[in-house]
Amino acid sequence: MPCLNEVETLAICIAKARSFLTTSGIKSEVVIADNGFNDGSCDIAQPAGAIVVPIEQRAAMAGGIKAARGLYVIMSDADDSSDFSRLNACVVQLRDGADLVMGNRFAGGIVSSATWCSVRLAVYSFAPRLAISIAVCVVSRVMPLCS
Repeated sequence: MPCLNEVETLAICIAKARSFLTTSGIKSEVVIADNGFNDGSCDIAQPAGAIVVPIEQRAAMAGGIKAARGLYVIMSDADDSSDFSRLNACVVQLRDGADLVMGNRFAGGIVSSATWCSVRLAVYSFAPRLAISIAVCVVSRVMPLCS
């Protein structure tokens, strides 16, 4: 999870992620990519059981992925906008052989001010297919990540 001053939501995000991973029986770690926070987020993340890794600003997601040691990497923001309880749809696809699975937290509608996000999601799902030959599965409606 990239984190930049998310002191108000970080603990609940870590708890929700750990709860899903424990319930699902997935051996895991929760990695918080410190994107330069100065609000005490680190003081929350480590006692909550997360690993905190310092990352260059503007490279939190890439740095967090690089620091992760698991077979799968599940990415989410630390702003409590993701519904971790619904990640099983992604895990099933990964276990069935997909190399990349992306949830769509905008399923069911996108507000006009968030249109750039839908374009970004389309680019994220199309670009990997162009760059390398991998199985890509975009999970939408099954797993809207907005709570």
